[in-house]
Amino acid sequence: RAAVRAKQFYLDYQTTLPVSDRQSYVLGLNLMRLLAQNRIAELHTELELLPFAEMTSDPYLAYPQELETLVMEGSYAKVASTQSEMPH
Repeated sequence: RAAVRAKQFYLDYQTTLPVSDRQSYVLGLNLMRLLAQNRIAELHTELELLPFAEMTSDPYLAYPQELETLVMEGSYAKVASTQSEMPH
């Protein structure tokens, strides 16, 4: 619930509020949550709301997308090897 509320402020009030330092971190955690719960349709919906430039340049947003691609391909060995690339 907290991620949904935060997303409302991040996206709906982006013209009036300054950009949060933790915005991509919170959005990335929400994407990881959806992936872990196998809610792929909702994950894709969330990804569509994000600007493409942010998704590719921000490691917190790019990592869940990369993991989802690997899982859909069935490359589970690559999923395990990307653990060292996880942003912290």
